[in-house]
Amino acid sequence: MSGESMVFSVFTLADMAIAQVEVHRLEQQRKIEQAIREKKQRLDQWQFFQQVQQNRILELDKIHEMTQQRIASLSIVESFKEKSTNTQVKAQGFVVNNEQEVIAQSLSELIDFCNDLAQQLDDENSPIERLKHQAIQLQSDYQSSTVIDASVFESFRQTVRLTVEQQLSDIEQQQVLNKKNLQHSDELLDQVLSYQSLLSLHYSQLDEQPAELLKMNELVTLEQHLLEKLSSKKVDFADIDLLSNKFKQVQNFLDGLFDQAAIHHNAWTTMASQLASMGYQSLAEKQLTVDERTGFHSTENTWQIPGGEQIRVVLHKDQNLAFQLQHERLVEEAEGSSELTDNEVGFVRQQEKKWCTDLAQLVKHLVDEGYQYEVNFEREISEQAIPIVIVDDLSDLIDDGDEDESRSNSQAKQAKSAYSQKN
Repeated sequence: MSGESMVFSVFTLADMAIAQVEVHRLEQQRKIEQAIREKKQRLDQWQFFQQVQQNRILELDKIHEMTQQRIASLSIVESFKEKSTNTQVKAQGFVVNNEQEVIAQSLSELIDFCNDLAQQLDDENSPIERLKHQAIQLQSDYQSSTVIDASVFESFRQTVRLTVEQQLSDIEQQQVLNKKNLQHSDELLDQVLSYQSLLSLHYSQLDEQPAELLKMNELVTLEQHLLEKLSSKKVDFADIDLLSNKFKQVQNFLDGLFDQAAIHHNAWTTMASQLASMGYQSLAEKQLTVDERTGFHSTENTWQIPGGEQIRVVLHKDQNLAFQLQHERLVEEAEGSSELTDNEVGFVRQQEKKWCTDLAQLVKHLVDEGYQYEVNFEREISEQAIPIVIVDDLSDLIDDGDEDESRSNSQAKQAKSAYSQKN
């Protein structure tokens, strides 16, 4: 596996790696939850909509409860014949008069009931409103003729009962719809704000950021349109559904971006942790340029190989890992010919073998962690193509305050010196 450069395709396969990606996404979500709650509290349009919807739900609950209580107490729930029979007397004239009194009393109750319910519903198109006017007309007929046909009243009473029962059912259905619309609007706003924050968080973790955050303008526009719709006097929830569909398109794109970023993060972290456990010292990690079309990014670092020399590693935005061995040369050694001496070439070859052995161990660890790979490119190194990095002093590469890392630098010097003396 020796070579100046290698490229591996690394991608998640096992459940363990997938679980790591999901954990990373959840960690990102937790970081923004408090900020989302605070922002929603500052949005006047949302607070207005939420209050209006909650008040309407409470209002309909009260209407429903009141209607049920009134129905239970009104004579419209009783059989007209049963009530009128209880007050009949044998004299035929008194029976008629008593029947008309029962009708008049029930009619008055119906008018009051319909009037109260119509006021509560505040809907001029409500069937209760029409029944109220019919009851008033019946009362007017009774006052003018003093007689109302019992069968006519009984039919009207049944109509009122059935209409009110249907109205109660409509209220129940409306309550379900109101709560669903409130929840849907709440979730949509949460999602729009969350993806704004997740996108900002994603880019804030990169060393290089594009001038314009991909998809951010679309998310901001969706937020503005949503708040405009919710703050209108009468909300058309069909418009909210349209905005929800537009958001899903943006969401699908960003989910792909965030999933790739999570895979990238976990693959890189797993690799870096393993290299560190093998004695490799990190020299200069950085995030590279973001692809303006996809939003994907690359990560690069250089590690010092235990004993000397460096390995440059890049995890590209397409999840390809690239490795390149580099020779370290001190400033005082750099003067004169740029060609490597025999001792330098020999030492590079020695460290190259060590790196190949360590790379096999690194790859095994990645596979154990749920990542699969294939070698896409490998090129044999030549003396003329060995990259050279010039350093002032090996001990300057890493913080002198770290005893383990300073020891590693010292070992690198000793290894080079020992190789030179041996050859």
